[in-house]
Amino acid sequence: MYFGWGGEDDDLYARVVYHNYSVMRYPEEIARYRMISHKKDPKVIRSILNGMSFPILILKNSFL
Repeated sequence: MYFGWGGEDDDLYARVVYHNYSVMRYPEEIARYRMISHKKDPKVIRSILNGMSFPILILKNSFL
């Protein structure tokens, strides 16, 4: 499970590459995205959970 911002994209990419798949991307000139509107988490919760993100990312390859 992911909390806050970041980590999930890196984790998914690592898993895809680990299993010998490739990622195809549209050229920058035509690629677009939108974010679903949402309420932010309270700042206290975000700072506690985001403080855990680097140790979790360091260990990510052991769970592939």
